[in-house]
Amino acid sequence: MMKKRKVEPWIQIDSGVKFHFDNPGNIVIEDIAHALSNQCRFAGHSKTLYSVAEHSILVSSILPNSLKLLGLMHDAAEAYLQDITKPWKDYMDSDIYKSTEAKTQELILKTFDITPCGEHEIKVADLFVLRAEAEQVFKHPPIDGWHLGLPKYPGEIKVEFLEPEAAEKLFLKTFHELKGE
Repeated sequence: MMKKRKVEPWIQIDSGVKFHFDNPGNIVIEDIAHALSNQCRFAGHSKTLYSVAEHSILVSSILPNSLKLLGLMHDAAEAYLQDITKPWKDYMDSDIYKSTEAKTQELILKTFDITPCGEHEIKVADLFVLRAEAEQVFKHPPIDGWHLGLPKYPGEIKVEFLEPEAAEKLFLKTFHELKGE
């Protein structure tokens, strides 16, 4: 029988350094943009790659100017922890993921000097985008019309299915514009 070894909780990130889950650091926007552009929403069950980066750009695009940066960064912790579907996240028995996600998100916002606010407005924008995604990203119609209970945005939200490199570049461009850089 093999003895279980204690594993140090870290991953190597795109910039070539360690990201420690219990002591996060080394946070740069390029790593976030790169990782989110390579992660597919809906656990990969879309008709083609649809990235978390593109999702974040869409959420940001429908928010008022004062909340656009927070909208862009609302899923930034997933760059280090993965995009876990909401039903699975809600089903999990452990709070380890949720507490690590909250701690990581808080550190990311602090790193970029972003003050958390407008949580309700961002959640509503996220739901608007989720409904539009449900109508556009799957090969088959949403089962049992699960998306119909979500709020419908009064304008158009168009999923472009950006290639990872394009999503990464647009995420970075949006971030720098919103930061006034």
